[in-house]
Amino acid sequence: MRNRRQPRGPRTEPLALGAVAAAERRGRSRTWDGAERGTRDGVDTGSRGGAFRRALRGCTGAIAGGLLVLVLALVGAQLYAAQHATPGPGAAMIGGNAAAAVLAVACQWFADRSRGSRAAAAQLAVLAIAAAALWFSWWR
Repeated sequence: MRNRRQPRGPRTEPLALGAVAAAERRGRSRTWDGAERGTRDGVDTGSRGGAFRRALRGCTGAIAGGLLVLVLALVGAQLYAAQHATPGPGAAMIGGNAAAAVLAVACQWFADRSRGSRAAAAQLAVLAIAAAALWFSWWR
């Protein structure tokens, strides 16, 4: 005869309190000690960032992702050129764009996990890396 699991009884621990559920509906969470994020001593200190900061974070993320797509397209073009005996983009262009893409994604990763001036500096670094990669690889 097999051991069968006994069905669980009703939950004895309380479900989410009204304040916690309301905070989650507002898009906020609570810290480990129960204080609501975005408040200090009961006073609302604002959200994680304004609309401009969120838009900048989204744009720099799209740029970093675009650099990755560009590298994949260059690799595909090089493979196509190698199969058809035509000149392709070359190892220097692929390597330079790949290095720029890796740096841009690393800066964006840091920006997504930081706040304030550190996040802004990382986002500006993404823009500078993308501009340098496009300038030195494509317009020079």
